[in-house]
Amino acid sequence: MHYVAVNEYACEVLGYTRQELLSLMVSDVGTSKDVASRFAAFRDAGHESGSVRLRRKDGTTIRLDYRARATTVAGMMVYVFVGWPAGASPPPAKRARRSAPARA
Repeated sequence: MHYVAVNEYACEVLGYTRQELLSLMVSDVGTSKDVASRFAAFRDAGHESGSVRLRRKDGTTIRLDYRARATTVAGMMVYVFVGWPAGASPPPAKRARRSAPARA
């Protein structure tokens, strides 16, 4: 599973450029030996939360707490991962706003 989008926070925390991260697979960053089976369980459930240790570009690791969810964007299944420093409060959940229909 390759990354299809990454944000500035992911690049900063992991020490990669956007292009570098987009060329990596989840297993290149995850340190767990069972990344594939954990991802399969997440994919089957459609959502997950917990704590994960990730490998930075310089070889050091960082632990993040996270929430992840499967969703569909433009007809394509994508998996959204939101992470924050372990032990810190999670970011507030934001719901996408739907714009009101245009009036004639």
